[in-house]
Amino acid sequence: MGRRAPFTHVVSQHYVVEVYDEFVPPGSTAVLRCHIPGFMEEYVTVMAWREEPTGKIIQPSTSLGSRYLTFPWGTLHIRNVETSFSHRSYKCQTRNRLTGEVVESTTSGRLIVSGTILHLK
Repeated sequence: MGRRAPFTHVVSQHYVVEVYDEFVPPGSTAVLRCHIPGFMEEYVTVMAWREEPTGKIIQPSTSLGSRYLTFPWGTLHIRNVETSFSHRSYKCQTRNRLTGEVVESTTSGRLIVSGTILHLK
């Protein structure tokens, strides 16, 4: 009888991803985090963010010239926020690297811009 090849099972595990509200003063940088359960962190990648009500899809980017920066650990940085951003909310989209399953956050993180305008030099 010949040798058996190693066989690995991949079991699909249900998981829930969430984004929470972020309170920031105008002119500052908002940081939204895609909260992934600890048991899935090493298998899940944040693919993109969706801004509502604009429908804008924010792809991964660390370009310093952009208002939107995303990082591999699941954060979205929005630079120089304006009071008009207070009506926007954000969801993250993740992909399970083992199964290919795409999961969008069940909650939207609202950007709440209020307070004193920051003037950074």
